[in-house]
Amino acid sequence: MSGFGRSIRRRSAAEVKLLSWNIRQGGGPRRHRIAECIRAHDADVVALIEFVPGTGGELTRALRDKGFGHEIQGVRRGFDYTVCVLSKTRLARRDSGIPLLEDSGLWLEVGIPDHDFTLGVVHAPTSPRARMREFLGGVVAVAEARKDDAFLFVGDFNTGAGQIDGPLKNFGDVDRFLAVQAAGFHDAWRHVHGDLVEHTYTFPRTGKSYRIDHALASRSLLGRVRGCGYSHEERTCGASDHSALWVEF
Repeated sequence: MSGFGRSIRRRSAAEVKLLSWNIRQGGGPRRHRIAECIRAHDADVVALIEFVPGTGGELTRALRDKGFGHEIQGVRRGFDYTVCVLSKTRLARRDSGIPLLEDSGLWLEVGIPDHDFTLGVVHAPTSPRARMREFLGGVVAVAEARKDDAFLFVGDFNTGAGQIDGPLKNFGDVDRFLAVQAAGFHDAWRHVHGDLVEHTYTFPRTGKSYRIDHALASRSLLGRVRGCGYSHEERTCGASDHSALWVEF
């Protein structure tokens, strides 16, 4: 499931493709390459993690020229970056009702009305660890409230499920990641690929690799998933330090 072109196929008007990608500190001089990578995936909705407002304007303008005429950005709060959602159809910002998430700058809840689902974009902070636990605890609360909706959590959780997603015993908040799933959400990639081992990020200090970029779908949305995969070329070519995640409904 790697390579820019492998996830591309002709889709019907009833289908939608979502791309989620941590572009690493706003992209910097890599913004042009990032825009080219995104365009190559032919997605309908894009969730950008570590998006930098202001300097990200060059990137969003390039994507606007390719049909992404709708955009909702988070607000930087204590970090140099936030999250951003771009779409070829209309978007509706929604409030999770969890001040901890809304004030973090690392969360967006966005409705995709023309495709009848809601997106919760996640970028879990890693430091201090207590903040990560509180943030993911807020995500668990959203999961409990949204479990009966057509809802998709997507983004960089900075954790995963035990050893199958990497040596995660002491990395990230595994318990709360699993609690989101226990609340009624399903790992879309595992739904398609079972116990396959694949990684999306290599920790630079240790050289250890992890699968920490995820799409977790509510039960009602899971039945609409037609494909889910990672494109690793974005990481191996240096466009970012994360692989891109795509989901088709």
